[in-house]
Amino acid sequence: MVSWARFACPYGWIEGAGQCYKLYTAAPGIKSATEVCARQNASLVNVHTWEQSDFLSKLLTSYPDIHEWHIGGRLRNGHWHWYTTAETHWPQGKRGKKKSRASTWRFLFKQTPVTENKWFPGWSSYDHMNAEPQEFKKRCMVLSNQFKAPGKGPQYTDYFYWKADWCTKKEGLNFVCQKEMNKEESKNDKQCKWGEFRCTNGQCIKGYHKCDLERHCDDNSDELDCPRSLQLVNGQVPYEGRVQMMMTGTDVFGSVCGTNFGDKEAQVICRALGFELGGEALKQGSYGYDRGLVWMDSLACNGHEKTLDECPYRDFESHTCDHSKDAAVRCFVPPDDIIVLEPVHLVGGPDGSMGKLVMEMYGENHRFCSDSLGETEANVICKELGYS
Repeated sequence: MVSWARFACPYGWIEGAGQCYKLYTAAPGIKSATEVCARQNASLVNVHTWEQSDFLSKLLTSYPDIHEWHIGGRLRNGHWHWYTTAETHWPQGKRGKKKSRASTWRFLFKQTPVTENKWFPGWSSYDHMNAEPQEFKKRCMVLSNQFKAPGKGPQYTDYFYWKADWCTKKEGLNFVCQKEMNKEESKNDKQCKWGEFRCTNGQCIKGYHKCDLERHCDDNSDELDCPRSLQLVNGQVPYEGRVQMMMTGTDVFGSVCGTNFGDKEAQVICRALGFELGGEALKQGSYGYDRGLVWMDSLACNGHEKTLDECPYRDFESHTCDHSKDAAVRCFVPPDDIIVLEPVHLVGGPDGSMGKLVMEMYGENHRFCSDSLGETEANVICKELGYS
């Protein structure tokens, strides 16, 4: 018998109106926003009660510089529907074996008709094609406190109503994820044994099956919220190099594209690697080029995420990047941990005896011009590096 039970939100989520919420910015499009939520066993917000609508409006008002937040409403065949994550899983081959390395996580979504009507006052009802006058191509729903008045500039309200908007924007989308609160049951409930992992559905499995790339929980919760493997390669010191990551659900390292990659993304990567001071982005290809998959493209972190899972991005099935744009970072370390390098060294090669010749000056690598560089010069350089 359950003597008591309480509900709570995971760390980093905001509790309100019986749900848990998390806010994100700068997603390339609605697909990327949807996947960010789905990877956390969540969905873009579905608004079903006035209590929930009021709470969200108050929450979003605390971000005065942002006037639109994308949620889970989509226009389909002339009618608005809510989209929620129904299942998140890794495709399985025969007898439970993983498919090829080109496989990735799949997200299945459930559609339910929008039956409420919380549009900006005066607009058409939810089941009409013209949910906004003259806006036939805007097929995604947002919470917004901004509207346009005839002959005037942007006008603002003190409430975030529904509005139709574009599903992609050049400047990126702001969006809100939503998930159910976790039920924390009393000690009188059935508990898993020491060393076991408790699935979301209450099933108990061996602890070593958590994040082992195979499904053991019926609801697949043992393969959710698994950390990605990160590493820096080809650097002369452990705190700098080309970014490589292993996508959850695979055993293959790939690269991260440097398109739109900046210091905010470098901050997240360095902290995830244990460098608490963060880091900075370096020029694309600074530490050579990968030959495998490009796992992530168009990363859009805000700099405060704990893992790359929380940043919007394009996956390897939809990216347009090549290895000439491989991302590289330098992580910040305390002065006592800085490793002093020889001024001349090789980078980008398979080992320390081969690579591109560079000279370090003032913390930056500078290349040599190859004009007139021959065997005589190469012999001098190799001897300086300790090779006979």
